[in-house]
Amino acid sequence: MYREILDNIVAADVGFGAKVLEGDLRSNLFSTQDVSETLPMLYAEAAVKLPFTGLSAKAEANYAKNSDNEVRDAQAEIKYNFIDAILVDVGLKAGYRILDIKLNQDSNQETQLEFKGPYLGLEAHF
Repeated sequence: MYREILDNIVAADVGFGAKVLEGDLRSNLFSTQDVSETLPMLYAEAAVKLPFTGLSAKAEANYAKNSDNEVRDAQAEIKYNFIDAILVDVGLKAGYRILDIKLNQDSNQETQLEFKGPYLGLEAHF
């Protein structure tokens, strides 16, 4: 669930929800950690569009935590829409994303995962 605070040249949203982590982590041939967690999550997004240019920028952040586990997910991007029509918008985007996951399933086993780096994308909005 989120609340739209602004929606014009500058846009801003805030909200909350849940992040579901489900799967297995394998650190070597013999060690597997089962993950099954649902974490309460906070969400925020801010964006700005430059009128008549097709250019826009956006930043988004998600934060989820319970007593043992924590997830931080943030990204920032710029986008250029080269087709802006009534039926379809098509654009290129480039950005940077960081996903940091800390899991503490029991007192003996703590796991920290970090994924970060740039990305490129082609986006079509119908």
